[in-house]
Amino acid sequence: VRVRVETADAEAVTNAYVTLREIAYPSRTFEGVLDASSQGRVDFPGVFEGQVSIEVRDPQGRTGGRNAVTIPTGSTDAGSRSPLARRDG
Repeated sequence: VRVRVETADAEAVTNAYVTLREIAYPSRTFEGVLDASSQGRVDFPGVFEGQVSIEVRDPQGRTGGRNAVTIPTGSTDAGSRSPLARRDG
């Protein structure tokens, strides 16, 4: 599954930690890192279809945004356009 993380201004986030959790069994957790070369995208191989939660944190560990989406059968995209909530300070 590919996740794209954006700011509220639709700009790609290029420095953050992303956690994806499967809501249903087997309830696995996947972690990824966004850097300047990723263009706001991170791939999580082997995620099952169904509901997942996505959390994004800045490099200091502060939560920047959360979202829950449903991944349809056969999809490779998390399908969510909910932007990362930018928090300053």
